Amino acid sequence: MLLAFGWAVLFWPNVSAADSTGSLSPLESAMNQLVYEVSRSVVTIEASTDVADTPGGHSDDERVINLVSSGIIYDTDGHILAAAASIVGRDHIFVDYHKRLYQAQLVGIDHQTGLALLKIARTVGFPAAFTPDQGCAGQMIIVVGNSYGVQASPSMGFCAGSRSDGELQFSAQMTSGAIGGGVFNLSGQCMGIITGGLGQTSNTEVGLALPAHRIQAIVEYLKAHGDRIAGYVGLTTTDIEISPPIEIPTVEPDPNAQVAAASSSPLTSPETQTTDLIDRAVLIKAVTASSAAARAGLLAGDLIFSCNGRYINSAFELEQTVHRTTPGDLITLGIMRGSTPYLVDVVVDSLFLSPAVPPLPGASSSKPTDMSYEQLLREIQQLKSKVERLESTTAGHRR
Repeated sequence: MLLAFGWAVLFWPNVSAADSTGSLSPLESAMNQLVYEVSRSVVTIEASTDVADTPGGHSDDERVINLVSSGIIYDTDGHILAAAASIVGRDHIFVDYHKRLYQAQLVGIDHQTGLALLKIARTVGFPAAFTPDQGCAGQMIIVVGNSYGVQASPSMGFCAGSRSDGELQFSAQMTSGAIGGGVFNLSGQCMGIITGGLGQTSNTEVGLALPAHRIQAIVEYLKAHGDRIAGYVGLTTTDIEISPPIEIPTVEPDPNAQVAAASSSPLTSPETQTTDLIDRAVLIKAVTASSAAARAGLLAGDLIFSCNGRYINSAFELEQTVHRTTPGDLITLGIMRGSTPYLVDVVVDSLFLSPAVPPLPGASSSKPTDMSYEQLLREIQQLKSKVERLESTTAGHRR
């Protein structure tokens, strides 16, 4: 099937010449088969929160489904991959496969990558085949996930490549319900799990995905240990090239240094031994108020060139180092402020994913996310109650 699809794409003119009455039939047939195959690995995830006081007089124990997203079948043991943002903090999680609901248990959340692992009591569908490839620039892809209630809605696009933060960036039309769905190549292999999107509308065309080659290690950790906590210091950074390179003293952090309480002026000059040239660093764009970085005295405009005595070449490298540091541990950052180098000790905080995030990071929240039929009816009933109260108030004024 896949060979036929590739042949149809590469030799489209020949197909047209050979069959003028149905030139697109081989391409259409191959595409239909591809969508069918990958859709068997995609599920819909419905997350709900208990509401104690619902307008309109509903019972206290009624559930309100407030987020619909997608998931990928991982194995035949009932494990399902999901985007953590779509289920974290929710009271109830259900997996919908071909209109049948299965209650899911949360195995664990990887706060470092935003991937969640769920488990249901029975096997559904077919596990996705994950590609070991790490590159994808220019590849044609197919994105499959929930779209306005359709469980496995496909759209085609291209993979732009890997970003500095390690995620895949791709272009394809998708809605907020597609988060947690899959990015597949034309061989039917899953290239990544959709974690979000870029843009200013809820119907975005630029998406982000956690690469497939990283998934197995994450799943094995979550199965063995549960949640994986991430370190956090509160920095917004970007890569920067330095031309011409600047000369800095070689910095060696003291291995016997103890974690000390933050002071108002924590910056100290390092011991000078030899000098090195650096042509790449990480620029601090912003420091989160009251964060570990703020307490350590870091400022926007500082250049970070090392972490724990090892030179840092990218914001992604720094982010991964921080995320993998146990909260409460100390990291020592080498920074340049103006023309002076410093060593700064930072006590790492914990990063926990919050449920109060847009379905697609960076997307506008002015449009509603995908809703179930029951939630839509409930929303309508709430609106009717509000209208009735307004009419009652207006009638009172008219008297």
